[in-house]
Amino acid sequence: MKRAIVVVVVFGVLLCAGVSCKNYFTTSPPLRPSHPPDDMADFPETLELPVDLALPHEASLQAIVARYYKSLKLHNGASIVIAPENAPIIAARVAKYNNIADTASKIPAGRVLKLPRIYVIAPGDTYYKIAEAVYGDPKRWKDINAANPDYDPNKLAPGWAVILP
Repeated sequence: MKRAIVVVVVFGVLLCAGVSCKNYFTTSPPLRPSHPPDDMADFPETLELPVDLALPHEASLQAIVARYYKSLKLHNGASIVIAPENAPIIAARVAKYNNIADTASKIPAGRVLKLPRIYVIAPGDTYYKIAEAVYGDPKRWKDINAANPDYDPNKLAPGWAVILP
């Protein structure tokens, strides 16, 4: 019985050393590199917002927000740095703008993600003042209001992130 097992094993090794097994292993397709969802190496380093970004591979919304929303402009031209703990607020605004239900979801490769300009409300801000400062036309407050239907323009609070169309 021992001898029969050895013969079968030796025969199998000799068979795999032959051309048929060698061809099988050399003609198999190469493995495609996979990207971790938060690997942003294939993404542009910086973008001028607003922009439509076609995703080169699957990515998490949080990683996209962390890369492109590092700082936001105030109406006086100053910039504020977005603290990591505030990134979920920005991610929620970007998700809503793109009709994405879950900010933790992965965005599939090839999807075009709209990355809007986002403005952080300062004390005393109104859509009218923001439109005048950003667009030079205070009448464009209606455009800001239309882009932010979930905010009451008469009850804006400092720190809120609004989308600038």
